[in-house]
Amino acid sequence: MGEVVGLAGPGEVGAEPPDVGLDRAYERFQGLTVPRLGVGREAVQVQHRAILSSGAGTPCITDVTCCVVDCEQTRVVLSAQLDQEASPIEAGAANAHLGRCPACRDWWADIGRLNRVLRVRVAEPVPDIATPVLARVHPPRTGRGQWVRIALAIVAASELVLAAPGLVLGDGAAAVHDARHLGSFGVAVSIGLLYVAWRPARAFGILPIVTALALTMLVSATVDVAHGRVTSFGEAHHVLEFSGLVLVWMLAGRPAPRRLKPIVDPSHPAHRLRHT
Repeated sequence: MGEVVGLAGPGEVGAEPPDVGLDRAYERFQGLTVPRLGVGREAVQVQHRAILSSGAGTPCITDVTCCVVDCEQTRVVLSAQLDQEASPIEAGAANAHLGRCPACRDWWADIGRLNRVLRVRVAEPVPDIATPVLARVHPPRTGRGQWVRIALAIVAASELVLAAPGLVLGDGAAAVHDARHLGSFGVAVSIGLLYVAWRPARAFGILPIVTALALTMLVSATVDVAHGRVTSFGEAHHVLEFSGLVLVWMLAGRPAPRRLKPIVDPSHPAHRLRHT
C-alpha cells in the first residue's frame, strides 16, 4: 500500500527530493525512499540526483546526473556557460530547463544580445584602395611577343663580350686598374640586363640604373667627340647602352612621369596619397 500512495515503509526514511520538475519549488516531503540501515530487508540502490552550491557561484554535481531545481540555479549555470566554466552535464540540465521555461528563455536571449554588444563592435568603414593602387602599378609587358626579351639578351651578351677583356686582361701598368674598374662596371650592367631578360618583372627596378648609365655615357661621349679626344666611330659601342635602356623601358610597362591623383577622399586625413 505504501508503494502505491508513495508513503515510506516501516524500514524506510525520506530521501532528498528527486527534482523531477525543474520549474517547481522545493517541496520538503517529495523525496525518493532509501533503505534504512540495520533493517532486515533487501537493500535497493537508488540513484540520487542533486546540485549543491560550490560557494563560487557555479553549481557542483554530487552524482552522475544533474538537475537544476529552479530558475535561479539555471541562470547561474547559464552564466557560467558563457564563461566556459559549466560542465556538459550542467549545461544539458540548464538547456532542458530552458525548453520548459519561457521566462528563462527570454532572459537568456537578453543575455546573449548583451554579451554580443560587449564583445563585438561594428567595424569602422575603410575605403577600398586596393583596386586603385593595383590599377596604377606598372605591370611588366613583353611588347609584341617575346622579341623584346630576346633583343635585350643579345644586347646584354654583346656588352659582356666587350667588357670582359678589360676586366680580365687590362693594358699597361697604370691602365690595368682603370681597365678593370670599367670592365667590372660593364660586366655588372650586362649581368643585370640578362637577369631582366630572364625575369621581366624586375625590369622596373633596374630601369633607374640603366637610365643613369645611358645619360652619363651620352654626355661624356658628346663632350669627348666635341673636343676631338675620340672619334664618333670609337664611341659607337655606346649604342648598346641606349638600346638596353629602350628595351628595359618596354619591359617595365613603358612608364612615364605623371601626376598622381588622390585615390581616396582627400577630406579624410588618414588616407592620402602624396606624389613621390
